[in-house]
Amino acid sequence: MTDQVPDTAGEPDDRYGLLEISDEDTVIYDREVPSAWLQSDHTVDLTD
Repeated sequence: MTDQVPDTAGEPDDRYGLLEISDEDTVIYDREVPSAWLQSDHTVDLTD
């Protein structure tokens, strides 16, 4: 399997949604594939 970069890199993408359930829980989901989602109660800052 190889990594693929979408042709729409740099353009807004409405495929994914974000739902904040509470102050501590966040769900990110795929609008095209309803069974594809993840939920987290912890975030990490990305650094270079």
